[in-house]
Amino acid sequence: MAAEDDLKPEGKQALERFPVLARNFCAFVDMCTDLDRQTLLRQVSIHLAQLCEVGARLPWVNPTDDDSPRGSSSSFKEQSLSIESMLRAKLGRLNVYWEVFDPTQKEEAVSCSLSIDLAEIYFDLKEALQLLESDAPRADVYFDWRFSFREHWCRHAAGALKVALLVSEHA
Repeated sequence: MAAEDDLKPEGKQALERFPVLARNFCAFVDMCTDLDRQTLLRQVSIHLAQLCEVGARLPWVNPTDDDSPRGSSSSFKEQSLSIESMLRAKLGRLNVYWEVFDPTQKEEAVSCSLSIDLAEIYFDLKEALQLLESDAPRADVYFDWRFSFREHWCRHAAGALKVALLVSEHA
C-alpha cells in the first residue's frame, strides 16, 4: 500500500490518464445519440478497453483518515437513467445478453443489459470526475477511483466490452 509520493511511474501514469479517459467516455456517451448502432458499439468497445487497461493499472494509494461524506450527485443519477433509456432504445434487440455471474463456478446464466452496464459506468466515472474537482484529499480520490473500478464498474465494463465486440460487426 503506497503513499502517493512512493508511486511507480506506471501508477503515476495511470492516475494521469484515468481522468482523461473518463472525460472522453462520458463525452462519447453524451453525444452517442447521433451515432448508428454499429458505430456506437465499435466506439464503445474502444473506450471500454482503454478504461479497463488504465483501471487495472490504478495503484493502491492509502486513503486519509478523513471520514467526510462524499455523497453522490442526484443529477448524475437522473442523467444516468436518461442515458440508459436512450441506449436501450438505440440498442434494441442487442441490449439484452446472458452471462454467468461467477465464471469460476457452474451456475445458471443471468440476463444482463448493455444499456444498464454503460449507464452504471457513466455514473461511476462522473462521480470520479466530480470527486477529482472537489476539495477531497488526492489520496482519497485515487483510492476511490481504484476501489470503484475493482469493486463495481469493471464487472459492467467486462460484460459490455465482450458483448459490444461480439455484436458490433453484426449490428
